[in-house]
Amino acid sequence: MKIHLAFLALVPFLAEIGFSQESLIPYDRIFVSVHTKTFPDRKHKGAKLNVSVRMSKGPEDGEDSASIDINCFDFSAGQRMMPEQDLEAFFEVSDAALAGKDARKEIVTKTFRGEKNSVYESVVDGDGRIVRMSRGEESTDFRPEEAGRVRAALAEARIGKAWFEKILVATELPEVSPEARPPRSEGYYLDSQVGLVSGRGIGYEITVSTNGMTEGQSYHITHGLIVYTNGQMTRTMGGDWVKALLHKVTLALDAAKNGRDYSFKSGEDDGRRYEVKANPTTKEADLKLTLGNFFGKREPKEAHFGVAQLDEIRRLIDEFEVRKRWFENNERLFFTPTEKE
Repeated sequence: MKIHLAFLALVPFLAEIGFSQESLIPYDRIFVSVHTKTFPDRKHKGAKLNVSVRMSKGPEDGEDSASIDINCFDFSAGQRMMPEQDLEAFFEVSDAALAGKDARKEIVTKTFRGEKNSVYESVVDGDGRIVRMSRGEESTDFRPEEAGRVRAALAEARIGKAWFEKILVATELPEVSPEARPPRSEGYYLDSQVGLVSGRGIGYEITVSTNGMTEGQSYHITHGLIVYTNGQMTRTMGGDWVKALLHKVTLALDAAKNGRDYSFKSGEDDGRRYEVKANPTTKEADLKLTLGNFFGKREPKEAHFGVAQLDEIRRLIDEFEVRKRWFENNERLFFTPTEKE
């Protein structure tokens, strides 16, 4: 019965999705992440094993994909991952702790910071037992019951992964089943690029974004800059300052078209600053972006925006509303809402 109800929850969106189009999801450049285990408050140590199922459609490099990601957020960035070997050790030692037994497993984990020794131990804590996990210089403790919650979240993530694999290639809505359905979660994270306009050296990006895991399921526009080095994307930046930068580019273009001078220099914020100048000769706005020590680079990046690029950016801003409405109307393709704990 639950399967039929889950399917019916998606039926109202079929009219907008349509059966005759080439793809069930009409957009590319989509990244979705759904937490299948409640993401805990960062103050609650020992409960920060996070399980998520992810989907990527039309990435700039690579193929469409669905995957499961498990991280321990008690550890610092770069060594939070929990690959299969670590999960097996965690489950084994947790089961021993629940049975009141001693256990210890030591393995080598490949992290973004190189290979680290990871140790899992069942140790006495007061009248009971805990699972102590250490990696390099860092350690954290878990109640052994956490293993059951992780197992349940992993099972839910596998169901979600099977569903994502279906909708990535589907031309019509797949049948919901116990093995493949939208994963249950309090919300989902979405990042969908509406478009990218090249400023010859720096790209300007318009994106639909939402993060219902932390702030409620509301959709908003994100203005971003993409920096290239030797033709390859090296970093992306976003925030209100990018939108403010676009306004300065507009002023500079207006001045350039009318043969006037214009220049603006920002203050430094978060390790970067920028300068915008009107170029009456080329009828362009010249941008110089200095990333600073925060990004590990001091050489400024240059870009040049003309009227055509500005018109294209404005077109993408208008298109944002259409895409936003599509995701608002079809978000249940990506997760099944549950009540927040």
